[in-house]
Amino acid sequence: KPPSVGELWSWYEMTGNMNADPSWAKNWETAISFATAIAERSNTDVPNLKSKRVLEVGSGLGLVGIAAAKCAGADSVIFSDREPLAIHCALSSAA
Repeated sequence: KPPSVGELWSWYEMTGNMNADPSWAKNWETAISFATAIAERSNTDVPNLKSKRVLEVGSGLGLVGIAAAKCAGADSVIFSDREPLAIHCALSSAA
C-alpha cells in the first residue's frame, strides 16, 4: 500500500526532496471514472483496447493501465510518471 499524500510529503521533506510531487499517491476521480468505464465497457467513447499497446501518462498508482490490461485485454501497458516511486507502486500493483 502506498503512503498517503501527507505521509509522502513528510518523507520528501525529511529527505530534502522538495521538488517531488506527492499527488501521485492518490487515485484521482478521473482515473477512477476512466478505469470504471474501461472495466465495465459501459461507455461507447472508450476505445476497444483488446490486443493494443497502452501508454498511461502520469500514471500515479496505475489504475487506468491496470484496468486496460486486466479488464480490457490490452497486450501491454507502459506506466509513465515523473516520480520513480509512483512507477514502482504501479508495477507492484499490476503484478
